[in-house]
Amino acid sequence: YRAQAAASFSGEVRAYRLESPMVVHRRWGGGASELGSPYSGRQTYKKSGNAARYQATHGSNNLSQKSTMIYPKGAIVLVGKAADKSNSHGFTKHSKGGGEQIYLVNPKLAKSLNFTIK
Repeated sequence: YRAQAAASFSGEVRAYRLESPMVVHRRWGGGASELGSPYSGRQTYKKSGNAARYQATHGSNNLSQKSTMIYPKGAIVLVGKAADKSNSHGFTKHSKGGGEQIYLVNPKLAKSLNFTIK
């Protein structure tokens, strides 16, 4: 997973152990599930195309859903700019990267803040 994580970033990447919980956002759908992926960001993209472009999402992610999640205090994250994946297998020509990307080293720690009231 380390090589894959490193290849998903461009430029400087910083590692942090969270001193307090962190709220993040994720666009997902199609072949991408809400939880289980290590990738997220602090930005909320109104248009799914902007999320695909700046976060360089995989082509199997149709970005039809939006979630807000929380990473707990003590979790380790990598923060940097998403790499350009527009020429990589499975990505679209629009997956240019450049937006802030957060990689949660242990994605099982992410908890969704989305809920439905019945």
